[in-house]
Amino acid sequence: GAKFLANFDVRMNLQHELATDFELTTDSAVNVPFGALSEVNVVYILAVGGKIRVRATSADGTSQAIPCDPYCLLISNSVGITALDVTRVASTPTTVTVFIAKKS
Repeated sequence: GAKFLANFDVRMNLQHELATDFELTTDSAVNVPFGALSEVNVVYILAVGGKIRVRATSADGTSQAIPCDPYCLLISNSVGITALDVTRVASTPTTVTVFIAKKS
């Protein structure tokens, strides 16, 4: 089969950032807290225990679903992400680490 190798060396000056860890203990969507940030340009998520579904909202669309198994990295220079939520696989205890940041 085809092989693909990608190295990521992305540099961006960040103005504000927030890191959060939490347990998904129900099968319902859980909002990712943004603290004092109204929008972010960088989203990094790690799910431990099972795959999760991430939904992102921006000026380009509402609740756009993205699979995260186990990592998800989303960088947008031009359109800020204004809301995120995460949902675990049914009945699968999952720990989620989220790092979000706004560019300078």
